[in-house]
Amino acid sequence: MRIRRVIAAIALALGATTALTVPASAAPANWECEEWSFCIYYGENGESPRLGMKKGAYDLGGISGGKLNDHVYSARNISGKAWCLYEHAGYDTPIDTIPDSFQGRIADHIRGKVSSVRPC
Repeated sequence: MRIRRVIAAIALALGATTALTVPASAAPANWECEEWSFCIYYGENGESPRLGMKKGAYDLGGISGGKLNDHVYSARNISGKAWCLYEHAGYDTPIDTIPDSFQGRIADHIRGKVSSVRPC
């Protein structure tokens, strides 16, 4: 109990009051992605809906009701290889490459344009 009080006092002194309200066992809701996969997300910070892939998606309009077609705003790449993003279904018109180990918002100039993805 004394250790918790000391930690709370240090956190308050450092201005980290919100850290005390999150249980230690809570897993982050964002950036969920299966190991060795490439994941795309509707939200800017890895929020769902999401799609995890190991081989690619020929047409995002035909997957999950088309929710991610032209609505990819962030990505996480833990696949071990680079992935190419395309403006049209069928891997037509390459618009960006996401390197391995990337996690974050995709570039503004392609947001809302991704219709197919695959390893490069």
